[in-house]
Amino acid sequence: MSRLVAEPKSPMLVVATLSHVRSIFVLPRFFGLARRCVAAAEASPGNRGVRIKVQSPLRWATITGWDDEAAMIAFVRGPVHMAAMRETRAVSRQNFFARFTTDQDLSELAWTDVLAHLDPAAPRVAQAA
Repeated sequence: MSRLVAEPKSPMLVVATLSHVRSIFVLPRFFGLARRCVAAAEASPGNRGVRIKVQSPLRWATITGWDDEAAMIAFVRGPVHMAAMRETRAVSRQNFFARFTTDQDLSELAWTDVLAHLDPAAPRVAQAA
């Protein structure tokens, strides 16, 4: 359920999210929302890839790569993402978001670095120019 582009243009805008699912009982609904958003992101102009990390059944992280902020905003304001965000409020209890730029390919980003951007208590990772 991920697609990576081998040779991205530089720099790339990366958006990271961390979601805490409320309970295992709503996990199938959350998974369905995630699948629809991944498919919509991958089909969006300017998307360079999507990665998902399931840290535990109730803790999911995603990163998406974008050509620029306009491409990312067009996806975020699109009907699939907007509908998913409305439903997500019922199935997740906490969501964190971060944006940063990098010259790295999405597949080269270390999850520890990505997650550090999402954790307010973690030391900040240096951002690529």
